[in-house]
Parts: sequence; structure tokens; C-alpha cells
Amino acid sequence: GTLIAILVLPLYVPILIFGSASVSNASAGLPIAAELYFLSGLSMLAITLSPFACASAIRARLSV
Repeated sequence: GTLIAILVLPLYVPILIFGSASVSNASAGLPIAAELYFLSGLSMLAITLSPFACASAIRARLSV
């Protein structure tokens, strides 16, 4: 459990950074398009790769 949390933590950091940057830019009245484009790109990447990750997890679980 702890090992998985340590391995996944670096994947959360860019989302946290760009999410907080977009919120701070929005509150300051600055444009937030760049941060939202990056976050939407990460979301599309995650949506695209999640079926393959799920299939690998199911295949690994069934082989045990």
C-alpha cells in the first residue's frame, strides 16, 4: 500500500501545480488558458491509457 502511494505521488504533483496556478491566475484576473490546456491534455492522456492499465491489472490478477 505504501509503495503504491510513493510510486503514484509524482503523477499527482503536476496536476496540483497547474491546478493551483490556474486558480491563483484566475483570482488575479490573469489568463488561465495555458494551465487549462495542460490539464486537459493530461486528462486526455489518462483517459486514453486507462483501458490498457485496467486490462493489465485484470490480466495480472487473473494469472495469480
